[in-house]
Amino acid sequence: MDENSERLEQFRHEIDRLGLSAPGDAGERRWQVAGTALIVAAFAMVLIGWYGASGTAALHEQIPYVISGGLMGVVLAAVGGAILLRSSMTRYLRFWFIRMIYEERVQTDRVVASLEKLSPGESARSGSSVGEDVGAAG
Repeated sequence: MDENSERLEQFRHEIDRLGLSAPGDAGERRWQVAGTALIVAAFAMVLIGWYGASGTAALHEQIPYVISGGLMGVVLAAVGGAILLRSSMTRYLRFWFIRMIYEERVQTDRVVASLEKLSPGESARSGSSVGEDVGAAG
């Protein structure tokens, strides 16, 4: 565990040294609020359309309410959902990429440590080829 925390501190130090700033959460928050507001507005449009259409029995008087309230509500809900999905996926993918980079670095450190344990002249077959092993066995 100590090796992982040491490596994590080194990783943080290298990121700080690059001078990169973390993306502000305010931008993502605005997109989430906008997407949520559009979905709420969509439900309001559908309710207003329903209320207007329910006040009359004549079909030709109901159609404008269905078009303005119902269809506009569906469009607003679709746009709001797309914005909300985009915001959520951006946040998730950012976390996933950072985690993937960290895991790859840890794995690379393990491979390097394993290779350093082997002495330079030593290998899995102690430097011999397949033919030499067969000849020695016979």
